[in-house]
Amino acid sequence: MKLLPFIFTGILLSGCQSLAIRETVIKPAEILRQPQFTVPHRAARRLKAGEEYEVVLSMLIDKSGQISSISVTESSGVVSLDRSALRDARKMIFKAGTKDNEFITTKVTVPITYVIP
Repeated sequence: MKLLPFIFTGILLSGCQSLAIRETVIKPAEILRQPQFTVPHRAARRLKAGEEYEVVLSMLIDKSGQISSISVTESSGVVSLDRSALRDARKMIFKAGTKDNEFITTKVTVPITYVIP
């Protein structure tokens, strides 16, 4: 009977080892190919050479790596640059994100900087 507390302690400790908490590993979608983002001719003629404009896009990448939705999160202030960014970004190719090695839908933010030639 004196060994009974030790036996229960051993059983409890061995059971706790199998309940170890495992961390979830999430990897975001990865850009595999990025197209050339070009300044539209109309914008290049109207804007000053050397100026920089940034468009920030938000994309939803599905389990197969395809862009399921895309939108402008931050505008450059120039409509033609924003439209050009949306058009060119649709040509991007992604590797889907994963959660514990299972493909998942992920959100990606992509900043695009245009320098006027």
